[in-house]
Amino acid sequence: PEPRGGVTVLTFTQQRHGQTSRRPPALRCEEAPTLRPCLMQGEDTRLPGLPRYVRINTLKLGAKAADRALLESGYRRAADAADAGKRSYHCDEDVPDLLVFKPKGKSDISRLPLVATGEVVVQQKASCFPALALAPPPGAVVIDGCAAPGNKTSHLAMLMENRGRVLAFDMNERRCALLRERMALKGASIVSARHASFLSAAPADPEYAGVTHVLLDPSCSSSGMSLDPITEPAALAELASNQRALLLHAMAFPGVTAIVYSTCSVNE
Repeated sequence: PEPRGGVTVLTFTQQRHGQTSRRPPALRCEEAPTLRPCLMQGEDTRLPGLPRYVRINTLKLGAKAADRALLESGYRRAADAADAGKRSYHCDEDVPDLLVFKPKGKSDISRLPLVATGEVVVQQKASCFPALALAPPPGAVVIDGCAAPGNKTSHLAMLMENRGRVLAFDMNERRCALLRERMALKGASIVSARHASFLSAAPADPEYAGVTHVLLDPSCSSSGMSLDPITEPAALAELASNQRALLLHAMAFPGVTAIVYSTCSVNE
């Protein structure tokens, strides 16, 4: 089965000529620090048998150069998924610059030299849609409110051609340090990693006056992706409350024209 979840795109029209758009006030609330460790530790419990995906990082490498390097590593490009060869890959039909490999156990893409150099990124297909849906143009000012470990963050920088600014927030110090390392590896020079809660960013602060796009991929139950999701009712209620707070806070930034909210949860 394919992983399930959701990507919601909110767009706003800024009113002018003396009128102001009405936005919900920011809530005084914090992300749930008690829930993050359970999403950071333990075994990989994602649904088995899924293809493995590699996104070409066009900040450092083009598609033809990626093909040549993969051929040197023993992988060859196939026309489509029907190719039975274990060491073959093909281009995804939906996501630009995304390559599709055989499932775990039939391919070993994590050991590719291109991964170690940041020239390609091991990233699930579903994880690519939030940045594509937000589609910030080069030169934009973007907030990634729940950024670490940074696959979506680097994807934003790539789509923006490293022009503009990406303000990337994460509350966890270790994850934020990892975010900085990965952005440097991937050449995402427009990303500014911030060890702080997105909710601490004041929408009225002049620093954020130019923000037009916000990406929110908050902690969730992982019920659409994991064999061992969070199911305890109190924990689910806490997650839902914090997700709502983040979304309403994003709406409070005066210049925002688009917000993407995504989770890999199917809880209602």
